[in-house]
Amino acid sequence: MMETDTCVKALRVKLQNMEDNIPDDKQLTEIANSVLNLEQFHNITIGELLLGEINGHLPHEPLKLGDLVYIAKAAYDTEQYYYTITWLRHVIDEIKVQRIDDVDGEYTKAAVYSLLASAYFKVNPDNVIAQRNKIYFDTVVENNPKSITKTKPSEKVKRLFHKICNQGVKQKISREKCIYFPLRNKMWYMKSDIKAEVLKNKPLIIYFHDLIDNKTANALRYMGYETLMNSTSRYRYSYPRQSSIVYDNTNWSWVQKLKEKFYSMDISNKLVTKSKFNVMNIGLEGSIRKPQRNIYPYPLGSLVVGSFIVSLSERSLGGELVFPLANTKVSINKGDGVFYEETALLTMCPVAYGSQWYGFQYLYQVPYSHKICPPKRHVRRGY
Repeated sequence: MMETDTCVKALRVKLQNMEDNIPDDKQLTEIANSVLNLEQFHNITIGELLLGEINGHLPHEPLKLGDLVYIAKAAYDTEQYYYTITWLRHVIDEIKVQRIDDVDGEYTKAAVYSLLASAYFKVNPDNVIAQRNKIYFDTVVENNPKSITKTKPSEKVKRLFHKICNQGVKQKISREKCIYFPLRNKMWYMKSDIKAEVLKNKPLIIYFHDLIDNKTANALRYMGYETLMNSTSRYRYSYPRQSSIVYDNTNWSWVQKLKEKFYSMDISNKLVTKSKFNVMNIGLEGSIRKPQRNIYPYPLGSLVVGSFIVSLSERSLGGELVFPLANTKVSINKGDGVFYEETALLTMCPVAYGSQWYGFQYLYQVPYSHKICPPKRHVRRGY
């Protein structure tokens, strides 16, 4: 009897967990917007999305006609009327070919036509037929999902973000190149010279080569993945998370060694105040936030004006670092890193498939505004 009760309790827990993780309309709209990002940022056509093969990567399940209508509605809600029209025209072509009256039992043919007319009405308000159909559409559609749940960034940042993400990577490097970058407290496991390139002086953006090896990157990525999975086992879709603080309790002390390397770099004219190490996962949604001040708990007498970010996975299609206010786009190789001032405002392009992993570290410090590269001198290589 006790064994039966235990099984019933375990089954109830599993059922409750499944119920908690069923996505609602808000999460489905987020997913639809992510699919739109593929078309917008990576020039992937609707036909390619329907086939489901992107650079040799296959989907778990192909898109259905009902999914196309949902994506078109998400585009309509976010005022992307061009994408609404293009997606719905494909749906209507299939309706004509298959001679069906509804789409997957979810949307009537009339509702699809009305949504298309409403999109045309937004583009051309003088269209009389579109005006009439819009009135009808407003009476048919109920419980229209909201556009997005995230804080909207400023229009300037959003416009620059979209513009730069759509461009190719053109990393303009300043005249300063550091073959050797100074360390305050050199450790035996640290390279004594670090290749660095100053991408921007104001705001300061520096690209570092070979900060960590593959073994360290894989270990940090795994710890980040494990932490994110454990922290989102319940309500995974209701409370999406991109980053999580990683506590390294292993004998190898991967995080501590990397943090010591960050702190040892002679970037600032003040010693840093240590902060937590985060691992970030960037997917179809990318990462864009509104510029704001005083969003971090500053220690007394110091400011958060600089941060490090290091790539923990192989370069994928998308996921580039974008500094919209500095007109800079950076694509990082695995093991490389970037230091940037907070005024540069970091955002990240959407990833076409898979995900991109980064390690992230805030530094409470005041960086040197110029003369970052030290005089060239011979330094012994090695560990």
